[in-house]
Order: sequence, then structure tokens, then C-alpha cells
Amino acid sequence: MKAFIVMLVILTASGAHADTWLTTTHHEGDLPLYVASQHGFYDGNQLWNQCNNIPASYAYMVCVGYIVGVADVLVNENSNNVCLPSNATQAQVADVVTKYLRDYPERRHFLAYSTVAVALADAFPCSARP
Repeated sequence: MKAFIVMLVILTASGAHADTWLTTTHHEGDLPLYVASQHGFYDGNQLWNQCNNIPASYAYMVCVGYIVGVADVLVNENSNNVCLPSNATQAQVADVVTKYLRDYPERRHFLAYSTVAVALADAFPCSARP
């Protein structure tokens, strides 16, 4: 147990990136989204590597599962940042995030959940819904 706590303290203290606020959505009136670059299990590079596997592979399923899990939290936390259409599929949501990771490699060092949040807020803004 002591080893685990020591390792946790070392990992927490060793974050080299600073957190930031990004206004990366392209919708008028959108608020900046907080993008963390430390204190998480996955960063965008790791998620990108999982998503760039053959569909139906274990790694690809990890990618889709992670993205869909984050999307569920974002939609149900009532943050008004992400409003998925009722007919959006898991594959579509994963495709949106994978495209974002492909189009913005310079942002992959941020935590994966932040990257998913920004990608989905840009693609499915609540301001665009009636």
C-alpha cells in the first residue's frame, strides 16, 4: 500500500504540462472549455493509438468504449456543452472524435476526456439545437 501511495504522489507531482482554457468550438457565444493536460489515465495520443486500429479489434473497441463513456457523462451532466442528436450512433460519435484527433495532432497531449469533450462540443453544440 505504501508503494502505491508513493507512486501516486510521484505521478501526480510529475505533471509537466499546464492546464489551459481553449475556445476551440466554432459557435458564437460558446464558452471556453477547460482542457487538462495532467491527472488522468489517458491522453489524446494514447486514445489516438487505440482508435487507429482495425474496427472490431480489441484496441478499437477500447477507443469506442472510452469515447462513448465520456459522451454519456457529458450529455447527462447537463453542462449544455454537448447535445448529441437522439439518433447519433456510437460509431458516429467515435468517428467525430477520431477525426478531431487526426485534424489536431498538436492537441493530443491533453487528457483524452478533455479532447473528447472539445471534439463533441464542436460537432454537437447545444446552441445549434432548437
